[in-house]
Amino acid sequence: MHLGQVEAELIYESHQLTKQRRSIRKYIYGLMAFILGGSLIAYRCQKVDRPLVILVSLDGTRPEYLQRGLTPNLNKIGSGGYMSDMIPVFPSITFPNHYSLATGLIVGNVFYDPVLNDTFVYTDPVKNSESKWWNGEPIWITAVKNGLKSAVCFWPGSEAPVKGLYATYWKKFNQSTTIDEKLGIIFNWIDLPPSQRPSIISVYFPDIDHSGHVAGPNSEMVNNTLMEIDNGFGKLMQGLVDRDIQSSTEIVVVSDHGMGSTDPTKVIYMDDLVPEGDYDVIYNGVLVYLYPKDKTKTVEIAEKFKQEAKASGNFRIWLKEEIPYDVHYNSTRVGPILLIPEREWNFVFRSSYNPENPPFPKGS
Repeated sequence: MHLGQVEAELIYESHQLTKQRRSIRKYIYGLMAFILGGSLIAYRCQKVDRPLVILVSLDGTRPEYLQRGLTPNLNKIGSGGYMSDMIPVFPSITFPNHYSLATGLIVGNVFYDPVLNDTFVYTDPVKNSESKWWNGEPIWITAVKNGLKSAVCFWPGSEAPVKGLYATYWKKFNQSTTIDEKLGIIFNWIDLPPSQRPSIISVYFPDIDHSGHVAGPNSEMVNNTLMEIDNGFGKLMQGLVDRDIQSSTEIVVVSDHGMGSTDPTKVIYMDDLVPEGDYDVIYNGVLVYLYPKDKTKTVEIAEKFKQEAKASGNFRIWLKEEIPYDVHYNSTRVGPILLIPEREWNFVFRSSYNPENPPFPKGS
């Protein structure tokens, strides 16, 4: 799902979004509370002292993917529990939504913080491990603070300490880790002695999102990845059965956002509207922040973009103070001008754009 579409949905369905996010977190916290009272269900499985929660994220998995007939294991899990679509937080990209799921906060992928006088870039491993960027309390820290052991495998935001605390066990992100290797990590944690075993495991799978960006959501590459991930879920479920802990394990499967196609012919040339040298640009996914070099010209620059947005209908623009309240996107880390392309569109500079080799992915 594209940012422009998501933004519109958020404005009209913000209360539903808030309820969904709270429901997911309350559900997981409820499971954790149940774990704290582990004696209530100890009889269900003699091989574990307390139940286990496995929280799995399938990045970039839109609901329609589960209707392609390629995911029998995932659909079986859903049919035995509860399934629902979820509206992502704004902006609808990976890091913000994963950290929102873990904390309830709303954050960004790339942004400038005027208080810190520094820019966060989610692909920078040094930035990812700096605690100054990560506020709130992720669920794996809540577990630790309540006397439980938690484990995190690659979940965005898990590599930085929160008030000096980490998950009990965590892995540094490695893009090359295979699905089977990740399952091995999960089972190694599950097979620890009872006193060392985690009560909640959070696992991040970027594979479907990667395929969607590279080849587009309707590609054979995405379909193949869906089958690979589903096969992994089959192995996960069988591993729980082999250990006789399936009845004492809760599996929560989420995604952070959907995936839409892009079109290299649908571009908005920013330098046609205002000279490129008049402002600095920070890209936050397909969303764009503009920082006028002359702050007194902020309104003037915004007005030129507003005129084009009204004439073309290809994007939306807000001054920071104009961003709708229900989008919940007005912190000090939001740029003075916010641009959001409509579905399939992207912002580029004519001076450097090559349609034969566009700088944006086939899926977004």
